[in-house]
Amino acid sequence: MSTQQQSDELDGSIIAALEIGAAFDFYPQCFLIRRKAIRLGRFPEWEICIPTRLIARHLASIVATNGIFVLDKSMSGNLCRINGQLVAKSVDIHDGDEINFYSPSDGDPVLTMKFIQFDRTQSQD
Repeated sequence: MSTQQQSDELDGSIIAALEIGAAFDFYPQCFLIRRKAIRLGRFPEWEICIPTRLIARHLASIVATNGIFVLDKSMSGNLCRINGQLVAKSVDIHDGDEINFYSPSDGDPVLTMKFIQFDRTQSQD
């Protein structure tokens, strides 16, 4: 394993979470993020699968680099707003950000999430 591959792996610590609000038959849930990159969408193989046709197969990805989290929705037809601001492709996200996805056909909201970033410098008891 290369040095770069080793530095990309996490030690199993939780680095962030996504609180996902109720949508259709999808009950409110909190997903703990333990990896530097996760994918959200309809694909069952994704780290977060939301099984409704109103959500793109590849809705978005979240990548962490040096404590900075970036949401990339460039492969999705769903409209996205973070704290009310329209997102075209990718944007840094921060603790407490509200992320909303909308139907591309009628603009109705289809998914609401809240991003929670944990401080990894605090000791774990």
